[in-house]
Amino acid sequence: MPSQLPDVRKKILIASTNADWAGAPIHVLTLVTALQTSFDVFVVFGEDGPVRQALLAKGVPSTVLPTLRSSINPIRDFRCLMAFLRIVRSERPDLLHAHSSKAGMIARMAGYLQRLPCLYTVHGWGFGEGRTALQSTLVYWVERAFSHIAGTAYLFVSNADQQVGIDRLKIRPDRCLTVHNGMPDHGCRAKVESSTTVIMAARASHQKIMICC
Repeated sequence: MPSQLPDVRKKILIASTNADWAGAPIHVLTLVTALQTSFDVFVVFGEDGPVRQALLAKGVPSTVLPTLRSSINPIRDFRCLMAFLRIVRSERPDLLHAHSSKAGMIARMAGYLQRLPCLYTVHGWGFGEGRTALQSTLVYWVERAFSHIAGTAYLFVSNADQQVGIDRLKIRPDRCLTVHNGMPDHGCRAKVESSTTVIMAARASHQKIMICC
């Protein structure tokens, strides 16, 4: 009988702008914890922080690329892209998965240059209300240009962000999917038949209003 070839695990390289106890990094922590049983995972963070340390404790390798966290700056971003490409070539992943705006921009460009598929999870757009006009305009046009890069699919944590991507950035609907954030179930449940009050714990910002939609 012919010998059976061993299963080759696919590798996912995840890029996350932050590593603190915030929504997107916690999302990454939950995602990677679930993925590591079936995939090899390597994470690039824009900073060291508790989420990175939690993943290191689980045996998930990672590195810190500080320029992944900075604001848009053409020279610095070019250097960031070159450093990120070196990591990609070293790790040789099958898929890039980016979280948050800066990581999404760098990973999409790297995916295009390396001919790798890229998944971009949008945790709120980096343009719109709550930002300066200059910052909002710059980020919008960068996102608009990057939205046409081939090989990228988009995940959204709210229907509102998906609709903004389709309407304002002209992302094709067949490249979009919304997966709402969730949390483990527990016994603290409201009795909806006797209460109409809804409580949401979040910082007061435009993004949090949008994400409720």
